[in-house]
This record gives sequence, structure tokens and C-alpha cells, in this order.
Amino acid sequence: MSTESRRLVENDKRVRYYRLNTEDVVFARKVLEYRQRQREKKERKGQEEQAGYKRELCSEDANSVRSQCD
Repeated sequence: MSTESRRLVENDKRVRYYRLNTEDVVFARKVLEYRQRQREKKERKGQEEQAGYKRELCSEDANSVRSQCD
């Protein structure tokens, strides 16, 4: 990320103020939001697959597997 700066004179001292480039900040926020959506999507998909697997196990007649369904 790049910075922007400006030089001011305050109390007979030269002071330089730095700040992040606004366009870079906007882009970085969009990237972070996209990555968060992808993580949530992946998590939901994993939970759905896990629920489907559990339904398969519970539909079997094996008594040893049946205890996992409660």
C-alpha cells in the first residue's frame, strides 16, 4: 500500500504528515470483504457436506453407527 504525504510548518518546525493512499485503502477493503465472503461460503459448504454425511450414516441400519445420530 502506498502513502501520501504533505509537509507543513508548525511552530517553526517542519512536520511531514503521512496517510495511506485512499484508492489503495478502498481496494484493500474490497479484497478483505471478498475473502471473508469466500471463507463463509466455504464454511457453509463444509457444514452442508457434513450434515449430508451424517444423514447418510443415520439412514443405515447398523446399530454401531446409530449412536452417532443422537
